Amino acid sequence: MITAQHPIIFNTPRRMIEVSSWITHVPFAFFLISILKPKVVVELGVFSGQSYCAFCQAVKTLKLETRCYGIDTWKGDTQLGSYGEEVFEELENYNRREYADFSRLLRMTFDDARSHFEDGSIDLLHIDGFHTYGGVKNDFEHWLPKMSPRGVVLFHDTFIKDLDFGVWKLWEEVSAKYPGFEFVHGYGLGVVAVGKEVGGDFLEFLREAKTNRFISKLFAALGQLAFMEARIDSMNGVCARLNDDYVSLKDDYDNYKAMIANSPEWRFGSKAYRIIKTVAPDSSLRRKTMGHLAGISSAAVKKLSGVSPAPVKPQAPTSDVPRVYDEDTLRSIEAMSLPALNDGKRKCAIFVMVKNEDVFLPIWLKYYGRYIDGNDIYVFDHRTIDGSVDRCRKEYTFNVIRLDYPLSFDHLWFKFVADTVQKKLLRHYEYVIFTDIDEIILPDINKYRGLDEYIQKLDSNYVRCIGYDLIHLPYKGEPSYNMAQTVLSQRKFWYHTHWYNKTLISRRPLNWEIGFHEVRDLNVAVDHDLMLIHLHKLDFDMCWRTCFERARLKWPHEDVINNRGWQNRITDIDRFRDYYEGWPDGFQIEGIPEYLRQSNAF
Repeated sequence: MITAQHPIIFNTPRRMIEVSSWITHVPFAFFLISILKPKVVVELGVFSGQSYCAFCQAVKTLKLETRCYGIDTWKGDTQLGSYGEEVFEELENYNRREYADFSRLLRMTFDDARSHFEDGSIDLLHIDGFHTYGGVKNDFEHWLPKMSPRGVVLFHDTFIKDLDFGVWKLWEEVSAKYPGFEFVHGYGLGVVAVGKEVGGDFLEFLREAKTNRFISKLFAALGQLAFMEARIDSMNGVCARLNDDYVSLKDDYDNYKAMIANSPEWRFGSKAYRIIKTVAPDSSLRRKTMGHLAGISSAAVKKLSGVSPAPVKPQAPTSDVPRVYDEDTLRSIEAMSLPALNDGKRKCAIFVMVKNEDVFLPIWLKYYGRYIDGNDIYVFDHRTIDGSVDRCRKEYTFNVIRLDYPLSFDHLWFKFVADTVQKKLLRHYEYVIFTDIDEIILPDINKYRGLDEYIQKLDSNYVRCIGYDLIHLPYKGEPSYNMAQTVLSQRKFWYHTHWYNKTLISRRPLNWEIGFHEVRDLNVAVDHDLMLIHLHKLDFDMCWRTCFERARLKWPHEDVINNRGWQNRITDIDRFRDYYEGWPDGFQIEGIPEYLRQSNAF
């Protein structure tokens, strides 16, 4: 295997930027420099320098006669102001200190920088600037003449198929024309050999990578290790700062305590306190009387001296302050149509958030539409483009509220929407239900005719479901999901998991934890008459496709760093199967009761 000839892939990155998605590609950057031994390396779009410094580190480690050039305006896709200036200065100092003898940062536009390079002079070009289709296509076409006969081009963000990202589209065109390979981890990294004299070893590597999944697994694993090292380094830094703060505060406190202890006021007060403790012990009537008289005396002295009591400062509201990006969301929520309060509150409302749910949205609407009036069903559509919401509106009655938040996934934003909408609906409804689109709340069918009867009889402020994950087991002979048939008639297995013992029905505002699995400062006993059936694993192939496509979305760094929604970002089928059949740890697959499967509940 060619990678075995380049042990530098196991080296530790010296510069690690935790929030950079490129950190997971650093081992491959080391490999590229080692196998290509380029004379000239150029990077378009440097910014924090995670990828550029990886190339430079490899050049320095291997003692190559390579020249490296990093080109950027340090303004980003939008104006970054002083922040961009700070990033540039920090990187420039680092580059000058570590790689000054062979590396230069060119602060200019990509178009202006082209004149600094002869045609046919660049051996390795990394394009990571503008991410629209037009922008990256322009960069590639204008810089292609600069590539040498040994030229190799890298494209970052080839896997993201969200927002205005269009690198994936150009990658499809370029990879069809030149020998290449794409890593799908770390937002995607495509590499193509555009020169006619690229080394045979590298071409052999590209062929091997296409036929042997071990290559992509190896670099993904090494990249994850680099990310974890950066995470540990970051946490060590946080711990060190906290320790410094603690030492500083402790010193200040000790100094203050020593100063007070030596003051005449403290000495007099200590003696007075010991006398009071002797003649009037704690909780005694004498102590209480003395305290009451002291309070009256203090108020009288202030009144006689003309000193007014300090006004009581009103407490700041405890609700979360909306972040800037929530302004459009708030406007959409405020504009939603709600029932009039002339006859008092309605009994129950239900709401859900969706994005491209052509399978689960019909299941959800058909089930809940049996028990809740369509005018009390609220679907918050987060930029659906597959037509599923509009198709369902032809068959079911429900309210649609369009949300145009720029990121497809953001757990903090999801929580903000759910908290805000629930509070608003509770002004008009006695109870409010919130679920994910793949969740069915099912009361015991032997005790209740449906969810509506359960709600009518409910007298608790909150109710917590007992959670079950439905699971499709193809190896047990279960067929693929058929939308023309009921769900339970096609599936035989589920497993209980406390992860889905959710509190989703309430007549009081709830402050959910991220992910909605728990509610802050609320301990509610599970009602075993109320099941929450999670349909995420309804169909193995469908679940895998959904996971893969969600991984192509532009996830916020905060979610990635904190490992939120990791099960929605799996891109390796073996790892997905391990999650599908093995998470959460220790679950026990059981048969769904036959009476339930035959009930036609959903």
